[in-house]
Amino acid sequence: MRGPSQLTSLLAAPALLAALAGPASALSCMAPDPATSYTRAAEAAERYVVIEGRLSYDPASMPPVTSPSEAPLERHTTGRIEGKALSSGGFDIPFATEVEMDFTCHGPWCTGNVPQGDAVMFLEQTEAGYRLELTPCGGWHFAEPTSAQLSALRRCHRGQSCG
Repeated sequence: MRGPSQLTSLLAAPALLAALAGPASALSCMAPDPATSYTRAAEAAERYVVIEGRLSYDPASMPPVTSPSEAPLERHTTGRIEGKALSSGGFDIPFATEVEMDFTCHGPWCTGNVPQGDAVMFLEQTEAGYRLELTPCGGWHFAEPTSAQLSALRRCHRGQSCG
């Protein structure tokens, strides 16, 4: 059996290590889903269009991250989206355009390349065209949406319950 001084030493070691460790740094994100993003877009001052379609771009055209800073760092490239825009009838308006893709870093967390192919995307309408914002926490691009997610978006757009 250990004596009281040995037990005190054993208990003090983890406390000392915890005190010496620097503050942990982590990015905390709520898991995004298309219905929540629809609500965010509907409440935003910016105007958004919701597209179900195919995203294509050249990942090699993305500028590399040289040194993420504390301030958000953006990298830009151009992509192409072909699909259908959401209307009260569903995803039924043909849509094809070039899109400005903005990949954002927050501190050391950066958005990597997003999957090309089928997706639901929330595009901000700007004076110059359309913008797809891609952040480390996600929320504006959903690869391979499920039929349940697409149904929820149609309900949201008709003013019904999004859930």
